Amino acid sequence: MSFKIGLAKKEMSLLFKGVGMMGYGQPHNTVTEAATPLFSRAVVIQDEKNNYFIFVNLELAFATIAIKEDVTAQLIKKFPDWNLNLNNILISAQHTHSAPGGYSHYPFYNFTITGFRPRILKAIVDATVDAIVEASQNLFPGEIRLGHHHVPPDIEVAFNRSMTAYLNNPDVEQIWVKDSHLAVD
Repeated sequence: MSFKIGLAKKEMSLLFKGVGMMGYGQPHNTVTEAATPLFSRAVVIQDEKNNYFIFVNLELAFATIAIKEDVTAQLIKKFPDWNLNLNNILISAQHTHSAPGGYSHYPFYNFTITGFRPRILKAIVDATVDAIVEASQNLFPGEIRLGHHHVPPDIEVAFNRSMTAYLNNPDVEQIWVKDSHLAVD
């Protein structure tokens, strides 16, 4: 099967001074400035039958259903012939705590942000839709390949964030620091 693939990224305008940073759980930890821009990155894949699959990665603490529902609704209006729905749009986040919160409809996630922030949700959704639209305008022939490879345990390919935390788990084998690459769950 052949595919067309388009890529794009758009900066999310999320400098809302005084808004709580997502994920810290501390009301006093708020946005004061932007050290680096935060992006919405989109991949649009079109198959031979004109079916579309959209993958988006956001530089946020996490993606919410509020984001996905708003993005999906806007895309359905813009591209009615794409047959888009919640099943062929995947929105993820890379889990940064360097972004504001307030973009969830669930109050629990907004407690330390001091509430839902429609302007923040709108900025995320607008940048995401813009990235998807641009990606759809940049389609090029591409291939999707699936593979697998076994990495021997003596090759250091990853590490656990905290060996102390890992070793506190009762069901793990005790590992020396020199073998920390084996401590990935």
